Amino acid sequence: MDLSSFWRVIALAHAEAEGDSDRTAGIVTEILVEQSIETIVAFDRALYEIIARAYTPELWAAAYIVNYGATDERFEYFVGWLITQGQDVYEAALHEADSLADIVDTEGAYECESMLYVAQYAFERRAGREMPAHQRRIPRRDVTLLDEHLLPTLCPRLWAKFSN
Repeated sequence: MDLSSFWRVIALAHAEAEGDSDRTAGIVTEILVEQSIETIVAFDRALYEIIARAYTPELWAAAYIVNYGATDERFEYFVGWLITQGQDVYEAALHEADSLADIVDTEGAYECESMLYVAQYAFERRAGREMPAHQRRIPRRDVTLLDEHLLPTLCPRLWAKFSN
């Protein structure tokens, strides 16, 4: 599955879920269950390529600000949420993490853990067994060592919105 096909599945699910991240992930799982094992595995590879691209200090700063903290695990949940928002939001955030100030508010929780496992769930339902562990790798870059004093500099609009 190429990245444009990946994003078409996300867009379809996002529209049907009316923006609800967990529902989006659930719909993606349902779409994938109807696909071949090869397509499910290819989706998983695309998903983890997209997750790996998100490992930037700027996005970690955004996650830290909007979720009032970000461990490695919570950063990945944030990226899961970001993916459920669709390609345009994801790409804009990669280009400028502070662009998320236009779509988040101080009342939300910006995490979607279930998005990280949609292909795994679909694989298990389709194949009747667990997805092989070697299929699921995130080439992590250490962004959590970021100095918290840099948060206002990396994402000034988000910082202004969430620090009040």
